[in-house]
Amino acid sequence: MAEVADPRFRFLVVTTGYPSPDDLYDRGFIHTRVKYYRAQGHDVRVFVSAWGSDEVAAYEYEGVPVTVGNDDALRAQVRDAGVVRLLVHNLTPRILDVLRDVADQASAVVWFHGHGAEGWHRRWYNYIGDAKTLENWVAGRHDYTTRVRGMLREAFADAALDLEAVFVSRWFRDHVFGPDMGFLPSRSRVIHNMVDTGHFAYRPKSAEDRLRILLLRPFTSPKYANDLAVEAILRLRNRPWFGDLSFTIAGDGPLWEGLTAELADLPNVTLRRGFVPQSEIPALHAEHGVFLVPSRNDTQGVSRDEAMASGLVAVTHRVDAIPEFVTDGVDGLLAPVDSAAGIADAIERLYESPEEFLALSEAGARRVRAQSAQSVVGPAELELLRVPRAVAPAAAAGTNHHTAGE
Repeated sequence: MAEVADPRFRFLVVTTGYPSPDDLYDRGFIHTRVKYYRAQGHDVRVFVSAWGSDEVAAYEYEGVPVTVGNDDALRAQVRDAGVVRLLVHNLTPRILDVLRDVADQASAVVWFHGHGAEGWHRRWYNYIGDAKTLENWVAGRHDYTTRVRGMLREAFADAALDLEAVFVSRWFRDHVFGPDMGFLPSRSRVIHNMVDTGHFAYRPKSAEDRLRILLLRPFTSPKYANDLAVEAILRLRNRPWFGDLSFTIAGDGPLWEGLTAELADLPNVTLRRGFVPQSEIPALHAEHGVFLVPSRNDTQGVSRDEAMASGLVAVTHRVDAIPEFVTDGVDGLLAPVDSAAGIADAIERLYESPEEFLALSEAGARRVRAQSAQSVVGPAELELLRVPRAVAPAAAAGTNHHTAGE
């Protein structure tokens, strides 16, 4: 790590989750930017907000010091460490209370990635197992959304806090947060989650690589649409060239066994249960040519961008923010919403056209480097974070928002 450029620039990332040896995938997109900040010479630490316990724990993850504790521990760390910038990922009422308490010392920037700042109806697919579950969820989420909407309006209107918002995609800002919360912060930017294109280096693919297909996803929620990937593979099973393909399915979660059971007997499908460390993912990328990444909900899709950076062709769905990062037939392939048949057809298209596969591979890698690479996104974030703003009255909600890092 480089020497700290200026000890006054002490950043504290405040989040409700972070990668650890027990959970490698938790908020990996935050960890990537923290490593970048530190590599640029900034004193950046992480605080995981965990209310309900008086215990304070500490660990280090890939060189990043992480503290886990309650609100009092957060207040103490801000005061004791001389923090001047709070980088908040997932603003909760309890974290907001702390921001107010330390506003005389540290200014704050708030990131919105999706969860926690969207309408109750956005994740309906998680609760359709039975009518009663769905009914209870709708009632609870409606009340929750109302409370969150009020909290965020109040927070961004508070001149003493002087908050600025960062959204990871235009789609989420304009089509989710704005309509669902009923306002846009007076100062907001779009800065995409960054991709470490040094770690995920581009390796030119051969035509044969289009036959090797990788799915690397959590099996924790229907939002990842792994059921559609399984259905697509089963549809392809009846096509005469199916045996030419090979699939690697890697991941874990409570949905793993139920979703992969029908694939277990297919000789060209390798099931690799378990979370794959970030350090091992480039090797998996190098062994494959197509990245199968179905989705029902994405505000960006970092794992897809990482695979594209490595040269894999992304096969995904035309849903939510994904068309902001993948253009169908130009740098990836997009299936219709909730369509397994569309995923199968995209794989067939690549099988039948090795020339298109190679062109999409190169174009996808270029797209990520132009749009989401650390070299593009990192300076935009540091420009925002480096100099705390003077406190000034908030402008009228919904004005003066602009984009950066796009």
